[in-house]
Amino acid sequence: MSITEDGTCRYSYSLNGSDFKDYGDAYSVQQGTWIGAKLGLICLSPSLMESKGYADFEFFRFGSQR
Repeated sequence: MSITEDGTCRYSYSLNGSDFKDYGDAYSVQQGTWIGAKLGLICLSPSLMESKGYADFEFFRFGSQR
């Protein structure tokens, strides 16, 4: 997630830690109505079969990597 000086918020993701792709639309944060951005991890199965798997994460980096 990045927030610019003018208050525009945008989410992005990376599969390799260096090439980031934007995800979703950018939006403006507004004083008095914006209570914070939410950040989470998701796990998707590339298989066509239904699975009951799980994901183990060794670390979750939060910082300016962009």
